[in-house]
Amino acid sequence: MQNPAHEASRPAKRAKIDDAEAGASTIPELECIRQSDTQLAYLQAQLAATEALYSAYDEELQGLASQLKGVKHAHLRAGKPLWKEGAEQQAGATSAAGSGLGAGESAAPEAGTFSDIEEDVLLYTEEEDAAAAAAGGEAALAGAEEPGAASGERLAALEATCSAISQEDMEAQGAVGCLAGRSGRYYLRSTAVTLGRATDTKGDVDVDLAPEEAAAAAAGAGSSRDGAGAGQAAGQAGAPGTAARTSGQSCAAAQHSVSRRQALLRLGPDGQFRLTNMGRQAVVVNDVPLPQGHTVCLPHLSLVEIGGGSSTGGGSSSSGVRLLFLANLAAVGRVVRRSSALVL
Repeated sequence: MQNPAHEASRPAKRAKIDDAEAGASTIPELECIRQSDTQLAYLQAQLAATEALYSAYDEELQGLASQLKGVKHAHLRAGKPLWKEGAEQQAGATSAAGSGLGAGESAAPEAGTFSDIEEDVLLYTEEEDAAAAAAGGEAALAGAEEPGAASGERLAALEATCSAISQEDMEAQGAVGCLAGRSGRYYLRSTAVTLGRATDTKGDVDVDLAPEEAAAAAAGAGSSRDGAGAGQAAGQAGAPGTAARTSGQSCAAAQHSVSRRQALLRLGPDGQFRLTNMGRQAVVVNDVPLPQGHTVCLPHLSLVEIGGGSSTGGGSSSSGVRLLFLANLAAVGRVVRRSSALVL
């Protein structure tokens, strides 16, 4: 027979054993917590050091940027073109390291940014013109031609830069070409598009030029008001038939300058854009009249003028619709390659 006191002491022993096991299990957890706290403190210290280093680098970068800005302004005031000096330095470095290049290898120059080209185009003109005007005798006459040539080169560089930006824009839009007008841009995402006015009777067109027609009419009205004000300020008296002619011109201006089916713009298999005049209104491409039913090639950066009446010299009046055609040369090349692959 078992002792009752011994039986009563058993639960107490079990409780002590459970407490010991619980204490043993909490020790690794406490160690993990301490290690996590240590790692967190280390990461916080590393983050603080990184932030301090970044702030120091940022201050140094700001100082270098301000110094570079001061050097640029000093060079501009002195009339020294920065891009020429950079090219000379790069040419010297290339010639010094030419022995290390293999046959047929060359050091590719770094492309300038738009801001650098803008400085070259817009900021050097006054200094060069002033230097040319200060020269005397034959040197002044010779220098008078150089700024014009330099301005032409700078304008060509600016035109090339704008064309490159337009190429990137058209690539982002997935267009093979673009028509830029007074009221906006019209991206051409097909190899054949129609130009005209969208109406209820004839339906829609790919490129609706109604907004361009309104913008051209507004521009023509503004120019006519400016001309009338200048004529009155000069004290010019109108002839007896001036009022009748003015009313007739206003009625003619109220008419549409773009036909409902004006033109067809198509990309050929040879990679050339062609414009066909299908409407009754006059079309002028790069100052060359395009009669109805005729087709002309439309190269990159072509000026298309629709309506407004052509003059004897082949140009159209300012009230017509004017569009600048831009071709996405990369997309055109892809289309030509795909079409040639399909033919083969």
